[in-house]
Amino acid sequence: ATPSAGCPIHRVIIDEKGCIIFGEGMANTMISNEIKASGEEKTKTDIALEPIEHKDGGTQMLDAAQFDEDAGEPNTLHMSSIASENHSTLIMVVVALFAIAGILTLVLLANRPDEPPTTPKQEQTASAPKRAHYQNLMTTDTPMDIRPDDHMVIINGVFFDILKSQTPLGSYPLLTDHDNVIAVYAENRVPYITRLTKSHDYMENPISIELMPDDFYQRSEVLIKPPSNVDPEAMQIMVNGQVISSAQSEQRITCLSGFPYFIQVNAKDKGSHLHVFWPTRTEETVQLPDLTSKTKADIVTHLTLRLPKSFEQDSSLKVQVTAEGHTYHSPGIMHIAKGEWIDVSIKKNGRYPMELAFDSTPFGSIFIDGYLQPSSKGVAQVHFSKQSDPSVKVCFRRASETICTKDAMTYVSSGKWELLAYREKKDGTRVILKDQPYEILKADHDYTITVDANASNFTYKIAEKRI
Repeated sequence: ATPSAGCPIHRVIIDEKGCIIFGEGMANTMISNEIKASGEEKTKTDIALEPIEHKDGGTQMLDAAQFDEDAGEPNTLHMSSIASENHSTLIMVVVALFAIAGILTLVLLANRPDEPPTTPKQEQTASAPKRAHYQNLMTTDTPMDIRPDDHMVIINGVFFDILKSQTPLGSYPLLTDHDNVIAVYAENRVPYITRLTKSHDYMENPISIELMPDDFYQRSEVLIKPPSNVDPEAMQIMVNGQVISSAQSEQRITCLSGFPYFIQVNAKDKGSHLHVFWPTRTEETVQLPDLTSKTKADIVTHLTLRLPKSFEQDSSLKVQVTAEGHTYHSPGIMHIAKGEWIDVSIKKNGRYPMELAFDSTPFGSIFIDGYLQPSSKGVAQVHFSKQSDPSVKVCFRRASETICTKDAMTYVSSGKWELLAYREKKDGTRVILKDQPYEILKADHDYTITVDANASNFTYKIAEKRI
């Protein structure tokens, strides 16, 4: 396999002793032996190592056994004819011939290439790889109280199917030796994402999660385009564990803006693909990449991290992707072995950090379309004047956040917000009023808002002063 353009690999150096020395991250390995023939010393390589494309890290290798034939003719011994009438002399000649034959046999055996190491067996080739040997990550059945009952749970990128699980009811398989990132989804509810450290004491601090209603949250319409190398009739697409596609080329879904969504694609003879993205605009399109073959997916997981260009150009951006004992500090493509815990952390000034974790085993490829939500520098105070219509309530909302006023004074994080007003009727129903303007609230400022509304529209006046 030849690395793609721009894809760095470790340099291979042969030293004066015939040793092949690999770059940082791999132990120096000597896979040569010496053959002495005709008084000359020759070096011969038993194993040809073929690099696999790798971004920002140690190059992984597939072993391809390539044993060459010994060059040159075998050593020969010429003997002059011996004539003797003495029978004992003939016996001595025969004995000498047997001795010489034994010596030649020992010489030939000594010159044979050494056998390759028995562990690992050098049987895999790039064209016909076998399934990699690995151990699944250890898990512990952990009780969690999650409401409502009809929810979907993603644990380290893997959908937990309650119906197919062997764990006790109300328990979930959390990793024993690593942190766990849990994402919970339910219809008409705000998603809940949390990271539980491996030191979390589940007995002293049991996990209880309740999803809140998603009233008034911003929404995005997302068009999902399937991989181009898969027949739609042989493909299944799930979003947050729920099947949305069956024999259809494209799908439209409605998402809450600013929350991560997990798209999983399964197809015959292909490795499973996991796509994580954050919808932030009113309308978006997600093009799913081509799926890898099942053969390749059984050996390695292709992890791709993509960030907006504006993020990459920001000097405050800090990327850490940790797997297999290595840490990568830039977006790109990484090849991760099976049975590995992948930790992804992205930080940037003016944004909330993003922390995710994945189990590499179930997937042939993972694609993270990363995004960080804007953070606030402080809070503002918002008052509503007595002249405001008491039947009208105002909500401040932006991607992944909604704050609805209930009292005369409300604290709102600084930044740009969309204002949404609604009128609540006596029967409890709510009517959203038209016109949804934007306001930028400054930290440490006090705002007084006067709201006026008719049957379908609302208007307001706003005054500000520094606190």
